[in-house]
Amino acid sequence: MKPLSFLLLPIITLFLSTTLVLADDFWDLPSGDKVKNTQQKDGDFWGLSSGDQPGGTKQSDKDYWKLESDGTSPANNSDEDFWAGKGETSLDKFMDERERERLAEEARKKAEAERLRLKAEREKAEEERLEREREQQRQEEARERKAEQRRERDAQKRERAERESRKTEEWNKKKQRDADKKEKKRLQQEADQRKKDDNARLLEERLETRERRRLEREEEDRLEQEEEDRRERAEDLRIEEDERRSEREKQLKREKREREQRERERLQQEKEEREAREQERLRREEEARQERIRRQEQRERERQEREAEQRRQRETKERADREFLADAARSIRLGAKTCFGETHVGGYVPRSISIQHKCKDVYFTASCPGEMGYSGMLEAFTGMGGVGCFGDTKRIPNGSCRAEEMNVVVDRVEFCQ
Repeated sequence: MKPLSFLLLPIITLFLSTTLVLADDFWDLPSGDKVKNTQQKDGDFWGLSSGDQPGGTKQSDKDYWKLESDGTSPANNSDEDFWAGKGETSLDKFMDERERERLAEEARKKAEAERLRLKAEREKAEEERLEREREQQRQEEARERKAEQRRERDAQKRERAERESRKTEEWNKKKQRDADKKEKKRLQQEADQRKKDDNARLLEERLETRERRRLEREEEDRLEQEEEDRRERAEDLRIEEDERRSEREKQLKREKREREQRERERLQQEKEEREAREQERLRREEEARQERIRRQEQRERERQEREAEQRRQRETKERADREFLADAARSIRLGAKTCFGETHVGGYVPRSISIQHKCKDVYFTASCPGEMGYSGMLEAFTGMGGVGCFGDTKRIPNGSCRAEEMNVVVDRVEFCQ
């Protein structure tokens, strides 16, 4: 706005001064040249006015005020004096007009250069604005990409966490299955080990028995071999000293038979002792097994007796409770009473029932003669207050008859829930 207001005032001033000059030249020229000079002046006027700048305006103002200072302005002189000295003033103004045109052309070129510079600055500012917008758009896109990457990373993290959770759960399940398998395997191994131990113990016993029998047979063979050797030696001695030791041979035979007899008796005794020990061991094992069976049977009988006793106690208690509830239903007396416009149901509990201190719910039916009754319950009924307005009573809807005329019947009595 400032450059525009700066240009308007000089343009207006130049327009006024040019109009005065044209009017002066028109009236000063001959009649034949007026039109031509007028066309020339008009062309100069429009040429100058189309591109006037502050430089030309300043020159016009200077010439204008110079004319005024010289006394040639119509404002300071009379019309005759003004038009009388007009020839010399037109020449000066013509020269000033050329100078003004040159200055106007320079001003126009400067204005054009300024316009181009301003246009270049605007284009540059527009490019900078566009560049800033593009930079902002790129930054927005970068932020969106970063946000998308962050969301993708978060999704990947969640997915990895879910996979880790599933892997952990599967690993825990697998670990539990392995532990179960190991436990089953351990139990199976223990059972197999116990079975192996039993088999090994039985095998050792069989081997020991077999070894003892082998040693016995070896001992018998050894004894027989020794005896055969002795017989051979004796036969040799007998051959050598047949007559000299005939008696002695007989003695030796007797001794031999006695020794064999004693040896056989000893072996037979050892065999009987071993068999006796084996039978004793088997007898003890059988007694231990029978004792275990007897104890198991005893425990089973005791358990059955306890269960039977518990059943008898429960049945006795249930029977006593049923009898107590039936007796209470027969003994409790209920009635209705009008209390402040309302109907209240109450009653009495016999001392034989109340002294047992058992919580009771009394179900009753209250009805007027010839009508359907109203069913209700006296919760935790103790009979305190009797048939009255206060104490252990139950409010029921009013009937068509007076409360005192209602028939209140005890339906059943149950223990408090």
